[in-house]
Amino acid sequence: MSISVATPHPPARRPRRAPELPTPATRLGLREAWGLSRAQVAAAFGVTSATVGAWESGRTSPRGARRQAYAAFLTGLAASAPDVPRPGRAPAEPATRPPSHMAAALPPQVIRALPSGMPVGTHRPDPVSRLRRRRWRNAAAAWGCWSLVLHLLLTVPITG
Repeated sequence: MSISVATPHPPARRPRRAPELPTPATRLGLREAWGLSRAQVAAAFGVTSATVGAWESGRTSPRGARRQAYAAFLTGLAASAPDVPRPGRAPAEPATRPPSHMAAALPPQVIRALPSGMPVGTHRPDPVSRLRRRRWRNAAAAWGCWSLVLHLLLTVPITG
């Protein structure tokens, strides 16, 4: 004889929708309209400047909390940007851009929109998964073995 106890199912979790990002050209235009460099944006989000370049070219896009922060950042820049160059248009005149002393400071609504707990100001690269590190390590070991075999084949004289 067995006793069956009904356990309640946990409530179904609603999947979170990732915030929409503007087009890559608009991302680039917003950054340039404020006179921010890739390195400045990268330092603010704790990524490399190459990662910011990939976001702006459309090759990749941020995920998770970093995506939410980047969307809030771009929304704040767009709300207070003087003139955002659109694709196919000439860039904004230098007179309409913010002064250089304001370019380094982010607008207050952007700072308020950034979620707490983001790696703002950290200079660490994106985390790399253990699986990816293992794959790179195995690839490097295989390359080393094959290069040694090739070296031996090319340098050892054939006797016989």
